[in-house]
Amino acid sequence: MPAATVKTSPFAPPRPQPSALLQSVPLLLIFTLAIWLRLWGIGWGLPNAARLFSYHPDESMVAGASLVLNPFAFQFDPGFYNYGSLALLLNSLAIHLGEYGGIVAPGPAAGVPSATALLTARLVTALLGTATCGFLYGTGRRLYGAAAGIAAGIVYAVAPLAVQHGHFATVDVPATFFIAGALYFAARHLQPTSCRPRDLLWCGLWAGFAAATKYNAGIVILAGVAAWRLTEDRPAKALLVLLGAAILGFFVGCPAALLNPQGTLAAIAYESLHAREGHGSVFAGTPPAFWYHVSLNLRWGLGWPLLLVSGAGIGYALYRRRPGDLLLLAFAVPFYALIGLAQIKFARYTLPLFPPLALLVGGLIPWPVADMPSRRRMGLVSGALGAAAAFALLLSLGFDSVMGRTDPRDQAAAFIRERGIQSVGFATGPWFYSPPLSPLLGSPNPQAAKASASRFDVVPRLIAADGEWNREQLRQTDPDAVVLSEINEYADAERAHLPAAVEYLAVVQRIYPRQTVFANPVQVFGLPFTNLSTARGLPTQNLPHDMLYTNPTTILYTK
Repeated sequence: MPAATVKTSPFAPPRPQPSALLQSVPLLLIFTLAIWLRLWGIGWGLPNAARLFSYHPDESMVAGASLVLNPFAFQFDPGFYNYGSLALLLNSLAIHLGEYGGIVAPGPAAGVPSATALLTARLVTALLGTATCGFLYGTGRRLYGAAAGIAAGIVYAVAPLAVQHGHFATVDVPATFFIAGALYFAARHLQPTSCRPRDLLWCGLWAGFAAATKYNAGIVILAGVAAWRLTEDRPAKALLVLLGAAILGFFVGCPAALLNPQGTLAAIAYESLHAREGHGSVFAGTPPAFWYHVSLNLRWGLGWPLLLVSGAGIGYALYRRRPGDLLLLAFAVPFYALIGLAQIKFARYTLPLFPPLALLVGGLIPWPVADMPSRRRMGLVSGALGAAAAFALLLSLGFDSVMGRTDPRDQAAAFIRERGIQSVGFATGPWFYSPPLSPLLGSPNPQAAKASASRFDVVPRLIAADGEWNREQLRQTDPDAVVLSEINEYADAERAHLPAAVEYLAVVQRIYPRQTVFANPVQVFGLPFTNLSTARGLPTQNLPHDMLYTNPTTILYTK
């Protein structure tokens, strides 16, 4: 039945169209929610009078290398190549502008960022994390429709891992921003009926920027290759434009690769070997990465309801195999295979998957809504997505509230000083996971942190570990107290069943019968998301390793 036509008088005024601002209301609301979640608690763990370094072990390296760079003085070689230098350059621009404006204070030593410098670099990360939602909004609209764009933006705005790591001056969130940009331009290339090399040019540039931030993020160029392959008109020169732009984007974003190619290649080789060999006992005794990322990292990184909806989005994409589905899977599947083969299984390694997952979730929503069945399905999908996003939002609020409370390490340090404890022993450290009883314990170099424990005439006296889990040293030095951390210490040792750790803990519990636990579990409105489970004898929270940086449980043993 033909659609009814509406006759209007030629003298009638034209119907008012929604303003550009009104059309942008959903995006503005998403931006507001995203930036609010990323600014709450952004002052967590900054350097202060008690410590010279951040509580996040990677921030001091990244921000320190950012200080070495100075685009205004044509200094583009950070001397640090484990990551690409694009995020470092962006941090450097913001920090040096702040220094010139008198807003950012100089650090206490060369290469050591001040609290204001580190906060500035964190703000760069928060802004890039928020801007990622804009790319996802635009990509979703192009691939699946307006509702999909809104859904994708909301998913990334509230995803707990993206929110938590959106507070940190590290490279993972910036790399995800450039990945989202590359996906957006790849999606733009799918729109016209004839090939538009300009879109592939931009896709390649942003893929190069992604690699210039974190090397393996360059895999997103496969989305551009898929976009080229899925169009009817696909001249070879357009593919060459894509590849050439990616190379250009990499060297523009990471000039250090040109200034010191040997150092860059050596760092890439080291990171590749590190990924194959593992990270000490941190992931010992854990399932293979293919399952570990889903069962733990994504379960907490998205929240389990949103993980289920994401699984539905992947299944639906494999069933429908729409051009947008194939474009997203062309990047997501190889990237997941890459991190799934590694022995290092940090949750942050899954962040580059969040843009395609958010978009595939949006792809579940039928658009346009043309009939009653599609309306019903849209209502069902939207309801499920809304409930999953609400759970993720609550979980993100819980992680934010953790960063707004006193850190367990600070609680332990205050307790030790209030009780007048004269000497403290450590099982493996001290390092960033230990109470800040000396200003250098959080050094990004663990050996330097341990050595610093004996360099300062501080009270209490710090007895650094001679090796790891050395019970003979414990008996010989006989400290007044022993401090242990959930992260990097007893939780990993118990899971890996390290005999030395089991024997050390038995000695500690016999000699030091008083046990004081300092904890900051994730909860919101009194609703607990993590509990201190003692099934293995000591309290743990069963969070991904790098989602525990903000609230590791600390135990103090005293006589």
